[in-house]
Amino acid sequence: MPVKHYVLGFCFSEDGQYVTLLKKASDCPLPFLRNRLNGIGGNVEESDGPTGSHGYPVPSTVMAAMRREWREEVSTDDVALTWRQVFHFIPHGGNVCVHVFTGLVHSGLHRLYANSDSQEPVKPISVVSVQASHDNHLAPNLKWMMNLAWDLRNTRRVTGVDFRDTGVI
Repeated sequence: MPVKHYVLGFCFSEDGQYVTLLKKASDCPLPFLRNRLNGIGGNVEESDGPTGSHGYPVPSTVMAAMRREWREEVSTDDVALTWRQVFHFIPHGGNVCVHVFTGLVHSGLHRLYANSDSQEPVKPISVVSVQASHDNHLAPNLKWMMNLAWDLRNTRRVTGVDFRDTGVI
């Protein structure tokens, strides 16, 4: 079975005290995410770019997917934003790989708004305090992912974490 690739981005304020999250819809196809706050992201699509000989998307493809997901989900007209991939992980089961990014907003974090493909009006995204975010409102395992993403934001290489044989996630 081929591995499905996803991107997940955490857009932080410059001081790391705030992060942007989106509330997943009640009809989200992944039941564990319904009505929960999660990072910005989604599928890596073929139109995002090529895959390497190993079948994994090349780094520019994953970056293109993160930028596309951000454009699809969030309005950034007046926001100076820099994305950086910091780690990827393979959850228990091994048929998914999540590429995690940090984004640093240099100005305008509180002016971000989510776009909706439906007929609903544009909704504000949640800009939440990293320390005060309540676990019961977050997608499972999101708190440690946010903290790890922030801690690794200045690393020069992407860190890989493989949970396939651990049963952790």
